[in-house]
Amino acid sequence: MGRYHPDGTLRTIRAEVVASLVVPETAANETPISKTEGKVTTTSSSYQTLASWTVTAARNGVLYGVELYAVPYATALFQLTIGGVVQWTGIEFPTGLNMIFSEARLVAGTVVLVEGKSSDASSVDLWGHIEGKEVG
Repeated sequence: MGRYHPDGTLRTIRAEVVASLVVPETAANETPISKTEGKVTTTSSSYQTLASWTVTAARNGVLYGVELYAVPYATALFQLTIGGVVQWTGIEFPTGLNMIFSEARLVAGTVVLVEGKSSDASSVDLWGHIEGKEVG
């Protein structure tokens, strides 16, 4: 039995290591992240920023997911970059996408960038969203 647990239950405390310090995952140490540029309307064949997040210095980032949407979908292309590495580019999706990253850990300074463009110079409305938290 645990010292202060007469019923024998165990307590699990989740923690992140931030710059060599152990930081418990508690409300006092976490900041929710919700990043978007809102609706971006474009006819450009160059990528436009739909959402961007840079993990704050001396904190860890936890990436939960990325959401994408466009009207009309047939003329929208998307690109996702995490930490300077293009994960995919020139991708056309048939419908809205909610990509889950299952709490992917990111170090301080990591940039997550969601971009979109028109595939044929016709007007397209684009939306992107990044969801996560910072710990530290």
